Amino acid sequence: FGVCWSGMLLRPSRATPSFFSRWFTTTNKLFLSKVRPVVQNGGTGGDVLRKVARPFEDEEITTDETRKLTKMMREVMLQNDGVGLAAPQIGLSKRVFVAQMELDGVEVEGIQSLPFTVFFNPKLTPLGEKKFENAEGCLSVEEGSLMGLVDRHHKVQVKFQNEEGKHKTMVAEGFFAGLVQHEYDHLNGILFTDHEVKYEDFTPSVNSLLGSFRYE
Repeated sequence: FGVCWSGMLLRPSRATPSFFSRWFTTTNKLFLSKVRPVVQNGGTGGDVLRKVARPFEDEEITTDETRKLTKMMREVMLQNDGVGLAAPQIGLSKRVFVAQMELDGVEVEGIQSLPFTVFFNPKLTPLGEKKFENAEGCLSVEEGSLMGLVDRHHKVQVKFQNEEGKHKTMVAEGFFAGLVQHEYDHLNGILFTDHEVKYEDFTPSVNSLLGSFRYE
C-alpha cells in the first residue's frame, strides 16, 4: 500500500506518422487476451523501455486514436493496481503518462485524491533541494515484485498538456512528486532500479501517500 507501482508492458511497435493504426491493430488483440508483462532484459520489447520517447504533435493529442490510447492506458494501470503508467510500458515510445490515486471516498488527513490525469509532453523541474525516500515498484523490471526506497525530490513542478491539448502546470509534493518523477523517468528510458535503491525490508503504510498537488 502506498507504492508507486508502475504498470505493465505490451508488445511494442515502431512509431511512424501513422503509428496508431498499426499499434492498435497489434495491441488490441493482446489487450483482449491474458497478457504477460514484457520487461527490460526479459525478451521481445524490453528495448523500448530504454529509449527517449518522442513528443506528441499538438494535432495528435486530440485525435480519437489518442483518446483510445489513454483509455487503454488507464485500464491497464487499474487492472494492475497501479497509480501511474507511461506509454513506453505498453510498447509505445511517445511522451505521455497517466496517473490516478483515489481513496474510494475515504478521507485521510494529509492525503489528496488525484483523479485520472493525462500528462502529454511533460517537462519536470525540481523545486528546492529537499529529498525524501519514496517507496516504489514496477512491473517493467525483471523482478516484477521488487520494491525499494528511492531518493526523490520532495517538491517538483511539471508542465504538460492535458487531453484537450491545453497547457497546465502542476506543483506536486511528497507522494505525488515521487509519482510524477517515476513516470517521467520512463519517458527518458530510466527505470527506478537505475537509481540508488534501498532494498531493505520495509512495509509501505498510509504515510507513504502523504503529499499534495495544486495547479498554477
